[in-house]
Amino acid sequence: MDEITIHSVLHKTAAGQAAIKLHDRSLPPKVRTLLIMVDGAKSLKDLSPLAPDPVALVEMANSLLSAGLVEVDKTRSIKPAAPVSAPAPLQAAAAPAAAGAPMPPRDLKSTAMKASRALQDLLGPSADPLCLQIERCKTMDELVARIYAIQPVVASMRSPQKAEAFVQAALAP
Repeated sequence: MDEITIHSVLHKTAAGQAAIKLHDRSLPPKVRTLLIMVDGAKSLKDLSPLAPDPVALVEMANSLLSAGLVEVDKTRSIKPAAPVSAPAPLQAAAAPAAAGAPMPPRDLKSTAMKASRALQDLLGPSADPLCLQIERCKTMDELVARIYAIQPVVASMRSPQKAEAFVQAALAP
């Protein structure tokens, strides 16, 4: 059996594609969401908004592997890179200014509620783990960084246009 690390790139097997198509409810919600997000291009680390704890994420991926729903793509697995100079949340928080996105509102609670509502509208029950991450944010900067960190997840589950709409809805004044 292949060993999965946080840098592994996974792709769905035929059984994995069938489980999604047939709406297999035997999988726990977070594991099913991970299966849906696996696209053969992103490493588990790229999917980390689903489970901030890397160990839990690898365990979920291993359960998919042992069920025969995913395989490790040995040609695409990513080697760990050198440490990044700034932590990811700080880089994500800088994204709105660099992209010319609108300035977020100043009210943490109402912004978190708008972001959660937008996620629920887009993703339905699959949004629950992401909404929990939003609700845990303690500062506006942390919330904005989390919204931008969730954007690629929405893009992988729906579309880049819907991901952009999510950010606009979440950060609208």
